[in-house]
Amino acid sequence: MTTLKRLISREWLSAFFASVFVFILLITVANVVSELLRSVTTLPDILLNNFLEMPKWLNKILPIACLTATLFSLNRLQRKGELMAIFACGFPRFSFFTLILQLSFLVAVSEFLISSYLQPYADALKFSWLRDGGIHFRGNKSQSLQTSTSSTGKVWYRNDLYYASFLAFDKQRSELRDLTLFFYDSNYKLERIITADRARTATSSDGSNSYKWTLSTGNELNSLKDKNFPQKRVFDTLNLDLKEKPADFLDVDLDINKMDIHNLYYYILKIKKLGINACEYEVMFYEKFSSSIICIIFAFISVGAIFNPNRRHSSFGKNIFFVMIFTTVFWPSYSSFMDLAGGSKLPPLWATFAIPALCSLYILIYFYKHRRLA
Repeated sequence: MTTLKRLISREWLSAFFASVFVFILLITVANVVSELLRSVTTLPDILLNNFLEMPKWLNKILPIACLTATLFSLNRLQRKGELMAIFACGFPRFSFFTLILQLSFLVAVSEFLISSYLQPYADALKFSWLRDGGIHFRGNKSQSLQTSTSSTGKVWYRNDLYYASFLAFDKQRSELRDLTLFFYDSNYKLERIITADRARTATSSDGSNSYKWTLSTGNELNSLKDKNFPQKRVFDTLNLDLKEKPADFLDVDLDINKMDIHNLYYYILKIKKLGINACEYEVMFYEKFSSSIICIIFAFISVGAIFNPNRRHSSFGKNIFFVMIFTTVFWPSYSSFMDLAGGSKLPPLWATFAIPALCSLYILIYFYKHRRLA
């Protein structure tokens, strides 16, 4: 049994690493040639950027490599007649499934570590290793809360007393620019609106969870829910107690791509506490887990040859066709669901794991239909 397991593992791993090498080579050649044609920087800078981009590409390569590893390793064993001999020796098909599960699980763990830690670390190195931080390369745009809200021009948040929006946060002066506050009562009726060119904090209020802010050059609209015309007051300075402190705004311009999974998790908690929509970042968080699960799913999608080990009845061409159709449907569907979740049209957790769950259900049904052969 041990010898047979070594034979199967050797065939699967050799096919896996060969697939990874071929995919990396193809992507590297295409990327280097593309950047050279753009003539935006030197060849050493392009090669260095290519090296730092490798963890991001591996997130897509590893699941496909799991799929091709199972497909080609089984086909090779089938062509040489070894697959039938393995089962004729009494090697259970269930043990075959378990072995592939163990091998793909190791790949899934590697996928998780790469996407959760190595990729953010590589993205953080781009700023110091590449000329001008690598901004001239495609795909090196930072992703932050500020850039995510650039289409509206402002960052919005809320708490149980007011909605607020601001254009930018000056970290040097701990100062908010172009601040607008919308205060509402317990029935969510608008009470007053305060706008200011800037707001700066001093110290926390005594005995409370609020902080004293000084607003400069603005106006205040009061009595908005009364039947009378609202009262407007223009001010040069206005002292106001707000629930937010400067540290709550320090993360606004942080690049999400540079955060490992722990920092990303706590970042999501922070911005959700401010009432900011975090669906886009929750999708990024859940994707690190779903991409690992996809590695295991892909390893079993093309496992049909186990139930038909005779090379005379080989269905390798049919398997290739099925794999092409499957991948053509899977990735666009998976990406579409995540885009919908990022736009708050679907729950992030449901959208991220829906397609992998359906694929897992298909595999379970397929195995159940062939349970007697297993």
